[in-house]
Amino acid sequence: MERNTRSPLCLMLEAVLFASGEPVPVSRLAQACEVSESAVQTALQQLAAWYEKQKSAICVQRLGDSWQMCTHPAYATVIQRAVETKKAAPLSAVYLLAALGVIFRNAAALPAVFGQIFREAFGLHAVGGGISGAVLQRAVQTGLRHGVFSNEAGLGSSALVHAGGSSEDAQLQGMWSMVEVALDTLVCCTLTALAVLTSGAMTQADNAGGIISAAFSGVFGQAAHKNKKGRKKENSSGRAAPQGSPALPARLCVGRR
Repeated sequence: MERNTRSPLCLMLEAVLFASGEPVPVSRLAQACEVSESAVQTALQQLAAWYEKQKSAICVQRLGDSWQMCTHPAYATVIQRAVETKKAAPLSAVYLLAALGVIFRNAAALPAVFGQIFREAFGLHAVGGGISGAVLQRAVQTGLRHGVFSNEAGLGSSALVHAGGSSEDAQLQGMWSMVEVALDTLVCCTLTALAVLTSGAMTQADNAGGIISAAFSGVFGQAAHKNKKGRKKENSSGRAAPQGSPALPARLCVGRR
């Protein structure tokens, strides 16, 4: 098969294999050239034989159900020597040497520099920055804990609850998952805070659960305390939760039974 007598299909396959740079399945080649797979196989065999006959440095090889155009294995050593990258100079060592050069050049200023470092490290600005940083860190940590406790935003557990919904509209389910964050924080938390503050229950217990129970028991009697004790007794008895009860806190969920 001479160069000027190769079929158009061989030329198309040669172009595709050259441009792809990786093994291409026969099915994909047949789809691209709009011919049968058997015709592609025959043309690829002819193309491989032509490159072998020309003793070219390029060859067409079969890899399972795929074909690839690559360099001849006989030239692997030459190619490796040609494309081998030289080891880059250690830039970190160059930088350190340059920094030492600058320091030695200005060695007379070292005592004043160390004095400045100690003055600014233990001055009022440093102390104020440390205190403000600690306060900000504490505020962020407390806010994140309260946010997770309030609406589980960013925790990832609400997706497990919404996955059990019977709604077939994923967009509606996602909208409810966003709305419930605002409802939990702005409505539920605000009503809980107002109930605690208006009932004067802040001084009746030393933990959040006791304060909330005291706030509601002032209006509904001992029902809140009994309900709380009943749940603790049931959980401590080792019995499994009733079938169908959610494993996570109750959340708004479209169509949840």
